[in-house]
Amino acid sequence: MVIGLPRIKNSACALIIGGLIVSAETLAQSWTIDAVMEGLRKLQRVESTFIETRHSSFLIKPLELNGTFVFKAPQTFIKETYKPFPERVLVDSNGVRIDQDKIEYEGQGRTQFIAADAHPLVEGLVASAKATMSGDKALLESRYELGIEGTEENWEVTLVPKEKVLRDKVESILILGSEDLIQRVEIREADGDWSTIDLTYKKIERN
Repeated sequence: MVIGLPRIKNSACALIIGGLIVSAETLAQSWTIDAVMEGLRKLQRVESTFIETRHSSFLIKPLELNGTFVFKAPQTFIKETYKPFPERVLVDSNGVRIDQDKIEYEGQGRTQFIAADAHPLVEGLVASAKATMSGDKALLESRYELGIEGTEENWEVTLVPKEKVLRDKVESILILGSEDLIQRVEIREADGDWSTIDLTYKKIERN
């Protein structure tokens, strides 16, 4: 004798299936700031190529930059641009050093260093970069209102500056990533200009 399953009315079946879908979506959406920070804290060194696209009212068309990006824990960043002109930006606990080689365009190069403790905006940006890449949630929360959406495989973290010195320059920063890697950064400036940076990883070292 075959024991059949009880018949389920269509309405009841729909409710069960709908409940399963809702439960699955709830689990998928449960990724948190703490989870993102925990993943970022494990990164010791990353090397990637980047494509940065800058949109500005002063530009006839968006400006695209190409180069490489290196992060060394806990707070050293090296961004080298190759096109459209050579530029090297080094960010560490001391401040920001910018080396530009525009000889082909302007007939001269230029080096500039801004100490972190000499300018509130620079100090804020240096601290924010360190907090993001090293997964320091407390430091990040002290400077930004944080929001998150998505899943482990596809998350978005929004940063809105709390401090006036940062708000005067930056409206918001949107960080898109997967697991413990940042894939894209979108920066909205207070004056309406905005830029995106897309990263393609070449080397990743975790602790």
